Amino acid sequence: MRHQANHRLCGRAVRAAAMLSATATATSGAARWVSAPTARARVFLRTRGPHAPPMGDSAQFGAAGTETRRAPRAVLVLATAWLLLVPAGAPPAAAAVPAPDPAAIPAPPAPEGVHAVTVTALAPGAHDSLHGYVEYRFQVHNRSAERAHRVRVSLPAEGRGYGTMLGVSRSAVVGPGSTVVLSLLQPPVMTHGYSAEVRVDGARARGVDVDIPDHGPGAYYPHADDQIRVLTSHGAKQAVADLEADDAIGATMAREPAAAWSPNWLSYTRYDGLIVTGAEAVAMPPPVRTALEQYVEAGGVVLVLGPERAPAGFLGLDEPGAGHVGRVFGQCLTARDWNESGVRSAFDRAIRLTAKPFQQVATVAEAHTHFPVVQNLSIPVRGMLLLMFGFVAVIGPVNLILLYRLRRRLLLFVTTPAVSLLTCGLVFTYALFSEGISARYRLMTLTVLDEPHRRATTVGWLAFYSPLTPRGGLRFSYHTELSPQFGWGDPYTVRSGGGALNVDWTEGQHLTGGWIRPRIPLHFRLRKSEPRRERLKVRRDASGLTVVNGLGADIRRLTLADHDGRLYVGTDIAAGSEAALEPQGIQAGGGPLRAFFQGDWEDMIPALAGNPTRFLRPGAYVADLDGNPFVEHGLANAVPTNCLTVVYGILESGDRED
Repeated sequence: MRHQANHRLCGRAVRAAAMLSATATATSGAARWVSAPTARARVFLRTRGPHAPPMGDSAQFGAAGTETRRAPRAVLVLATAWLLLVPAGAPPAAAAVPAPDPAAIPAPPAPEGVHAVTVTALAPGAHDSLHGYVEYRFQVHNRSAERAHRVRVSLPAEGRGYGTMLGVSRSAVVGPGSTVVLSLLQPPVMTHGYSAEVRVDGARARGVDVDIPDHGPGAYYPHADDQIRVLTSHGAKQAVADLEADDAIGATMAREPAAAWSPNWLSYTRYDGLIVTGAEAVAMPPPVRTALEQYVEAGGVVLVLGPERAPAGFLGLDEPGAGHVGRVFGQCLTARDWNESGVRSAFDRAIRLTAKPFQQVATVAEAHTHFPVVQNLSIPVRGMLLLMFGFVAVIGPVNLILLYRLRRRLLLFVTTPAVSLLTCGLVFTYALFSEGISARYRLMTLTVLDEPHRRATTVGWLAFYSPLTPRGGLRFSYHTELSPQFGWGDPYTVRSGGGALNVDWTEGQHLTGGWIRPRIPLHFRLRKSEPRRERLKVRRDASGLTVVNGLGADIRRLTLADHDGRLYVGTDIAAGSEAALEPQGIQAGGGPLRAFFQGDWEDMIPALAGNPTRFLRPGAYVADLDGNPFVEHGLANAVPTNCLTVVYGILESGDRED
């Protein structure tokens, strides 16, 4: 035990000497100051290493042996005290080291790969909604100075559970040192999650936390099916408390100021009404004001508060003070204050009318009943049973009796598969000739073509049916709102795993996955607002009115009301051709299109085509087109069936609706 303690003390002394030697190696004087004791300690370790035999207590050593055993401890104590407490002289001062030149220091390497891109979520309001689109905005910054990166953002990043079947994604190439904002829009289909997945050049990067609200009919409890949503600006926060007092209305104040609102009109479709102040409307950038105008034209409601006058031409507001202005399918209200008499009741009525078409979502069967895409969806049970009984009779008793009489019973191994193949061929031939292999679609729309503002607003229905699963998915533009018609319990919602429905916004609105399933119809209620250049050129001469068809499709029937309200009719006008209209001798006096929006679109559109004077006003026309240049049907190589396209046009110098 004693020699082990000696060895430990020896090691401590050597380590202390080594530390002093390493610290003082900057100068030769410091090196000489510690060199001798360090050498003596190393010599002692070589002579008394850890494997040296212990010093014995034999008689031959006597007193000398005792002194020898005590010598190492005394030497260690004296050496340690000399090294640590009694320096032989202060080491010389170290030479001054010049400061490095900042220009000579190499810059750290630029980040590359997944570390070169940072993604920040500009999260939406985390509140439930029933219809419309929820916009998720992500700011993507490429810190690389030389290389561009392809960034893909998708949500949700977590696995999908029961009843959750929607995934949304978008990709973009971000240049060196550039920053872009990616918008991902979620249609009214339920999904769950807490974060978004980020991939840089295919490699997975760090995810981004996102508030994903419950959105769509499946996210609501039964008592909240009639929920109405209102978005208010910071300047109109006084209206939030009053609106929340109504159980059917959910009011939310925007997180960002009105000037920073989205320039995409689809991001406002989840709300039935918006409230802003006149000062905030003036501060809005032009793209945001344009998005609000599109929202109103597609059926939304905007209330402008305050004494400040809105910008010229904004939502058709030309006069300050209380009042209302109809704009296509929507309405704009103005008031000096939220507490002004009649403002709350007028706004309440307006938002309820806007929400009415979206409060009831049909199931697959109900949607097909209201808007059938094929005439018969029933399975021919009787025919299949007769075919099955005939197959059993032929392959069984008839086959056995016939082969027994012919004494060719071994042919049973030939006739059985032959009859089976023949039966399968008959079934396939019947299905081929009854349904074919091509997908079919039905499109019924009403487009309001505002020629003075160069904008078209469309509402309507779109349905698909396919015997087989089509390839390529569905493709629509960035300006189209799609509200799928399927309820809880339909084949589109009862799913327990991933791989259900997906929407990619990289190149338009691309719907992939199981949106169209074999022999199950798919219905959408759609809205669209976008800039358009089509127009109907009207010229008056001595013989009457002539028009040039610049609508992009053949006109089956045209009914036009001039600025005095006199009606003219023309038929079979080819695209790009000129035709004369015949006067009818009656006056136009239709009502506003707002009344059309709150009705059943699948019934109102054919009624408008059959009786145009019901909604036709002076300076407008109604055209029944052969084809639809304003809305894409979305499915390649699909066959149209029973489609209807109606255009309500507002002439260049026509009266504004009020």
